[in-house]
Amino acid sequence: MDSINHLLTRLFDFLGKKNPQLAEKLKTSMNSRLGQGLSWNMLSLVILAASGFITNAMIVYTRGEEALGVFSQVYAIYLIFSQIVVFGLHHSVLRLVSYHNQDRSYCSEITISALILIIVISIPATVISLLLIKPLGFLLDSPDVATGLFLTLPSLVFFSLNKVLINVLNGLDEMKAFSFFRSLRYILLFLIIGIIIALNLDNRYISASLSVCEVILFICLLIYTFRKVLPLSRLTNFRLLAKEHLTFGSKGFLSGLLIGINTKVDVLMIGVFLTDVHVGIYSFAAVLAEGLYEITVVAQLSLNPMIGRAFSKNDKTEIESLSKSFRKFFYPLMIAVGGISVVIYPLIVKLFADSSYLLESWIIFTVIVIGIVIDSGYGAMRGIIMQGNRPGLYTLYILALVIGDALLNLVMIPLMGIVGAGLVTMCTYILSMVYLIWISRKAFSINL
Repeated sequence: MDSINHLLTRLFDFLGKKNPQLAEKLKTSMNSRLGQGLSWNMLSLVILAASGFITNAMIVYTRGEEALGVFSQVYAIYLIFSQIVVFGLHHSVLRLVSYHNQDRSYCSEITISALILIIVISIPATVISLLLIKPLGFLLDSPDVATGLFLTLPSLVFFSLNKVLINVLNGLDEMKAFSFFRSLRYILLFLIIGIIIALNLDNRYISASLSVCEVILFICLLIYTFRKVLPLSRLTNFRLLAKEHLTFGSKGFLSGLLIGINTKVDVLMIGVFLTDVHVGIYSFAAVLAEGLYEITVVAQLSLNPMIGRAFSKNDKTEIESLSKSFRKFFYPLMIAVGGISVVIYPLIVKLFADSSYLLESWIIFTVIVIGIVIDSGYGAMRGIIMQGNRPGLYTLYILALVIGDALLNLVMIPLMGIVGAGLVTMCTYILSMVYLIWISRKAFSINL
């Protein structure tokens, strides 16, 4: 945590020289309770990005690109299945707990009612997932993916329960615990995969790590939540809360599902057209590039409160000024980080992966990083749609990206293979920026 604070201090010193007004706004936000929570979120995101890369590197180094390809496809489908099971209830819990965070007994009822609903929903959802496993394995031409999906079935319900419990901590402003448990998931996943590899179990069993990880995390979260944070209350308002959860959850369900699909459509389409080895080569480059994107995510978290306050005052000029000032500082930072990443990437490949794939992997990484850097200055302002209270528009925004991503991959993967998928991912980041600029003008009359 001290290293994160040191980095922020250096960053604010640099920004203060370039734009003192923006630096002061960000520093004020960071010194608030919200800002302290953001610091913990930043630490969590650093751990997430680092553990994601290290886990992938470990799989490639010990088991090869094919094993990583199988795990990446299983993980992509697993995330989509889990969005169906959770049914947006974690969003409802976050909203209700945030509204009633002074009444811990009622927050307990909110939490327990959501957990019960998750268990009920998970039964038919798991059966549907089970029925889809064989067709998906056939579509991807990978029996190992089908086996891996079967091994993840138990984790669907626990992953969804954990999303609810983690959002409870968020809603109660328990940011240290929230960030700790978010990080714990990825640390556990790394350790469990390491044990599976050390025991020399078959590659297919790497996917079982998802189930083991979520069960352990659920036990830890349940004990912490109901011993340290909330009392174990009787359910006296279950019918009312169930209706509230299902009504609100259904509104956010589609956007959550689309986001899950959008982040993994490239991996799944490579699996359809090419081999598990190709998926592994692509995933190694893409996951490392996505770690760079987390910088934009952190920036978005810091800008969201400022955008929200500006909307509350109906001060659109402030949002425009914030966007322009931020871009002047953020683009040079991202260009520098992106450039350094592209230069050192070949060294990383030579350390962990098969160097015969170096050129192809380097091209994929480079084009994705270019897309991330181009999007970054505007992408950090993406919260404008939700802060502007337009959730339906946000769903359409994600839907447009998913459709464009899928159609472009449908053309480019058969033509150019995994390099084509990398180019499509770059284009998707750029289109995300273009759509955001257009939406801001049309829906909010704001020129980002």
